[in-house]
This record gives sequence, C-alpha cells and structure tokens, in this order.
Amino acid sequence: MKEKYQIDITEIQKWLQDINPNINASSYDYCKLGDDYSLKHLKEVFDSYNDTQILNGEAIKEIFFPTKFKDIFKIFISHSGVDKEIVKKFANKIANIYNQPCFVDWMVWDNIETLQKIIDEKFCVSRRDEKGNVLTYNYNYRNYTTAHTHAMLSMALLDMIDQCDICIIIKSPNSTLTKANFGDITTLSPWIYEEVSYMNHIEKTRQLFSEGVGQTPNISHPLDLRGFKVLTADKLSTLLHGDTFRFIDK
Repeated sequence: MKEKYQIDITEIQKWLQDINPNINASSYDYCKLGDDYSLKHLKEVFDSYNDTQILNGEAIKEIFFPTKFKDIFKIFISHSGVDKEIVKKFANKIANIYNQPCFVDWMVWDNIETLQKIIDEKFCVSRRDEKGNVLTYNYNYRNYTTAHTHAMLSMALLDMIDQCDICIIIKSPNSTLTKANFGDITTLSPWIYEEVSYMNHIEKTRQLFSEGVGQTPNISHPLDLRGFKVLTADKLSTLLHGDTFRFIDK
C-alpha cells in the first residue's frame, strides 16, 4: 500500500529555511536519458520511414520517458510547473541529505514538447515557406500525433507512480484551487488531475487523459485528497528521520 501525502508549498518553504544551510543544496545527479544520440537516432528512424512501416511507440517512449528506475526512485512528487524552482530545491535537499532522489518528471525526462516537435515537423507539416520554415500544420494529423505522445507520457507517469512507495502532492495557488465552483479542491492542470487519480486508483482500471494543443480554456478537475495525509514542515522532518521512510535511511 502506497503512502500518500499532501503538503502546502508554504510548509516546504519553512522546512527549507530550517535545514542546515551548510548542507549541500546543489543539483542531484539526475540523468536525462533523452540524450543527443537517442534524439539523432530517432530522427534517422523518422527520416527513413515509409508508409509500409509501423513505428515502435514503446521504444520511442523509452527514449523520452524511461521508467526502468525501480532501484532509484521511491518518492513521486506531483506539482505545478510554475513552482519549478522551489520543487527543485525541495527534491535536491532530500537527495543531498538522505541520498534518496525524488522523481520529478522534468528533472529526469526530456520535455514532451521536444518529442512532439520532432514528430510534427516530420509528419504533420502542411505548408512551409521558401526557406523550409513551418508555416502551418495539418490539424487532424497533429491531433493524432498529440494523442500518441500524450498517451506515452501518461503511461510513463503511471509506471513511475506504481514504482514509488511515497506519493506527495505539493499544494499551491498554482496547483490547486480551494473551494472552487465544482468542489472543495480542484485543479486546472490535467496532469495533476491525472497523477492524483492514478495515486488513488493505482490498483484499478486506468484511463488515459489527453490534453489538447494550442490555446486551451481553464477547465477544473476535482482532486480527491481525502486519503492524503497532511504534512507540515515539522512532520516532514520527523518522517524523513523516522521509520516511515526506512528506505531513505543510510
């Protein structure tokens, strides 16, 4: 059974302030596996593609969103991308102090937009200028490729949540809305909505969520955080030093 926690970003800020400033806060040695060789190889595969072939979606996913980390990551952090800087400090502090890296998607994986751009510029361009610059994409083709790339990322996130023993959602004005029109706690982020749903239903049948492209409206999704234990700065320090996080102890 996974442990699920929710913590307000102000409590993280307080915790970071209380940590000994002499402790190294440099970036943990995370490895982004979407390296130049992999990207070059992927482009070569796309360039040689013809209509009789079928691209290997699993192989593409493993280049951009590898999930074979069972011995590395035990803590999954769900958060708003707007809060990147404090999330990075939070994850790096835990890694530096306890030698336990937290899984933060953008710190480990390449960006989905990189993959989307490579695919779209190969398969979805409908018009270019005289210099070869893209002017327009085919709407239907791009919807198709977007569905595939977002499905790859969705399944990779599910794999990582399934591997981790601890799941933490960081609540902030950027990630959650309190007492919005459609429930007590909601989010405008389809990814946070998806991640929390996976955390709550990890052993149940899963469904994918595909985010649209282009200009999108604000759409609120309910977040069921009733099973998430509330963390504070004091409780966080106790947990990190205690038996609950035994896999962190060295």
